[in-house]
Amino acid sequence: MQNPKYAVAAYSNRGVGESIWALCKDATDELYADPLPPPRARYDLLGCAPRGELAGAVERARTTGSAPLGGL
Repeated sequence: MQNPKYAVAAYSNRGVGESIWALCKDATDELYADPLPPPRARYDLLGCAPRGELAGAVERARTTGSAPLGGL
């Protein structure tokens, strides 16, 4: 490829230095993606009987598969 416009490089902190991964002649739109969101935390309630709003959320979760209750 003659006269690349962009270069995708990676830098290693292990003393290796920089290495070129790709050369691009045109613009690099949509080359990178947003990171994945962290996995949802799951809590198992052991040895207790849910009451009140939590009991309703447990029942909705059993029937619909999800029941947001709010922040813990």
